[in-house]
Amino acid sequence: MERVKLYCRGECRGEIELQPQGNRTDVWAVMEDPGDGLYRAALCGEQGEILLGVLSPEKAALELRRKLYSRDVAALGPLVRGGSPVFVPVSGAGLDGNTLSGRAAGRLLLAGA
Repeated sequence: MERVKLYCRGECRGEIELQPQGNRTDVWAVMEDPGDGLYRAALCGEQGEILLGVLSPEKAALELRRKLYSRDVAALGPLVRGGSPVFVPVSGAGLDGNTLSGRAAGRLLLAGA
């Protein structure tokens, strides 16, 4: 099992857990709910990224569960570690650079500790 920190707007807000199960990998992402809308998550490595989908509201948190092919996770190379994880807005009205305005959706980049 591997765990990586989950960042939103440059701050660690949760974590993602990867549990290999043969040729599949169970992925569970959870973060505190900032209360300003829904977010998309991406698993990022040195060789690329995989968009995971939209985190859903569950109690006081946002969560996502997925099964990925282990070969696709391995193709990312080492998960991004250190550096400066960046919040990247994706689309919608009111977006200006790295600023989230109103209830526009954003993407979370994940990085290792």
